[in-house]
Amino acid sequence: MAMAGKAVCYVHGGKSLSGIASPSYKHGRTSKYLPARLHEKFDEAYHDPNWRSLRQEIAVTRTRIKELMEKIDQGDASTLWQQLAAARAELAEAQATKDIPRQAAAVSEMLGLIDRGAADAAVWRELDAKHDTLRRLVETEMKSMVAAQQVITVQQAMTMVAALVAVVREHVTDRKALAAIQDGVTRILNVKSDGAD
Repeated sequence: MAMAGKAVCYVHGGKSLSGIASPSYKHGRTSKYLPARLHEKFDEAYHDPNWRSLRQEIAVTRTRIKELMEKIDQGDASTLWQQLAAARAELAEAQATKDIPRQAAAVSEMLGLIDRGAADAAVWRELDAKHDTLRRLVETEMKSMVAAQQVITVQQAMTMVAALVAVVREHVTDRKALAAIQDGVTRILNVKSDGAD
């Protein structure tokens, strides 16, 4: 008979520790569902001390933006429309004279111009999206940098110093040593205070 919350009975593993209580527990929610080939990359990302930094993503996005800028058609849209209108006029003349090869050439020219315009529009759409992505990445990186600078407040630092001094006074009985420690702490706090201006 299976134990409550288990698919096996008491004798066949129901008593075994599972989840975070298990000695073989690793990362929990995600790692057990990853394909074996991704475990090394997962571990690398999991233990990355700079995981909060988006600098690499920002660099990749900026690189892609530069690449896209090089793909933009050098001609402007009005020139493209003029060329398309000329090709359409050429097609009309070819149709009037029933010149099949000329018609085919005009249609081919029109299709090429349409493809150029569509490709250029696609590049601009991706550029817009990448610029938006870059803006959001930079904003998030800036917020992370600000947050990292404010991990501990001045009040918290002073409370910690007071607690450390109390511990030292509790365990150090030598008056000269206590006086030297007090002088050192005062000197450090004065330096910090001067540097804050």
